[in-house]
Amino acid sequence: MDETSSPKRLQEASGGDTAIVPPVVRSASASVSVVLALVIGIAGALVFAHFQLPLPWMLGAMGASSVAALARLPVTMPSLVRQPMLAIIGVMLGARLQPELFKDVWAWLPTLALIVVFVATSGFLCMVYFQRVAGLDPRTAYFSAMPGGLMEMIILGERSGGNVQVIALCQSARILLLVFTLPFLIRYLGDASSLTIQTGAAPSIFDADWQSHLWLLVTAAAGALFGRIARLPAGWLFGPFLVSGLVHLASWSNFQPSVEIVNAAQLIIGTVLGCSFARSNPALVLRMLKLSAGATVILLATTFTFAFLASQVSSYGFLPLLLAYSPGGLAEMSLMALVLQVETGFVVLHHIARITLVLFGARLVFSLVFKDGKAATSSLSKDARKDS
Repeated sequence: MDETSSPKRLQEASGGDTAIVPPVVRSASASVSVVLALVIGIAGALVFAHFQLPLPWMLGAMGASSVAALARLPVTMPSLVRQPMLAIIGVMLGARLQPELFKDVWAWLPTLALIVVFVATSGFLCMVYFQRVAGLDPRTAYFSAMPGGLMEMIILGERSGGNVQVIALCQSARILLLVFTLPFLIRYLGDASSLTIQTGAAPSIFDADWQSHLWLLVTAAAGALFGRIARLPAGWLFGPFLVSGLVHLASWSNFQPSVEIVNAAQLIIGTVLGCSFARSNPALVLRMLKLSAGATVILLATTFTFAFLASQVSSYGFLPLLLAYSPGGLAEMSLMALVLQVETGFVVLHHIARITLVLFGARLVFSLVFKDGKAATSSLSKDARKDS
């Protein structure tokens, strides 16, 4: 998820089952759970592809694995699998950077400025909804409403006296519902063909030369290391994005990731998101999804409004701005921009700005609004900085 979510930590926060199991049995069981999750994700993707539904490899896997998780099937997808895939996604996004993108960098100022207003507006409206309609206590409602920083909001909410289980489920539901809903809205409002992967510029994994595969691995590893050392927000994705962008802008290589890798990235990202509800109480999950549906409507309405307003004061069209403002997961929205062949650099940097604003702004506003807000102003733990 965007936003820095560890499946293990998320399961613990959302009421996951715990038991003392021998290491060998636990290891074998975990392997079976991962394989089962991938099989279910692939099945879902193939069903979506058969019916020509949008983004089948991500949404199909997400939908199928979500149903499996709610049915209490033993499915899981560890962060160990997700983190390298985030790095590869970052490389893919960086490979789409073109020098022409930065000629209009000054045109980004109005759209970036509007992100501040967007985050404040959407966060406030969702907080009011969660408190007045869903009946959550003020602290839980506050951290459940923040449009970004999933794991950070869980940790800060826990430190500040909020209900960590509800915060985890509401934040996960935000990403799930937005990512699942937005592609269908785009297809309904625009060209249906725009939601299929355009493979013309991307080679098959069997046609690409070994140098391209080497460049992919090197830039992913170097970028992930840079993101960790520099403590970048969403470092597992943003670091490789910057390194890959540098490689391509400097013309050291013009490699493009294969379409199979793009599909695999969507499959894993979708499966991880769907499995985030595994081991949680299904009744509670369904209740939180129902309540979060209202918040999703608020977020979508706010996103559409600000995308339209931004399109009136910038040279960018409605679709790139819609993806740039939509507070779904960073990885998910970035993949969506990639397969739609929209301005990926523009979209990624706006999401980084949104997440950074939420991470720092949420703590500051909380300390000002709540008298005991100092509990939320302490530095984030090491785990909270990881983008898994």
